[in-house]
Amino acid sequence: MPLPAEILDAVVAALARVLERDPATITPDASLTDLRADSLVRVETAELVEQALDGRFRISDEHLDEAPTVAALAAAFVGASTTSTGGDG
Repeated sequence: MPLPAEILDAVVAALARVLERDPATITPDASLTDLRADSLVRVETAELVEQALDGRFRISDEHLDEAPTVAALAAAFVGASTTSTGGDG
């Protein structure tokens, strides 16, 4: 399943805002480690993405920590979309 551009764009925009970088410098295959996206940056990014997407997508802290790249982080939002079971967190 291809990654929806809306989600990838939201993740890139949020990371750029938190990291104070030009979004054009953040590619889907960029390593979050190389971007210096520590746990605080990841949490702030997730909050901005959730807001940008009107709460339709949420992500667990576990998925935040596991995502190695920008695209993987965006994919974790897709995997977490509206499939909330209300119990695993």
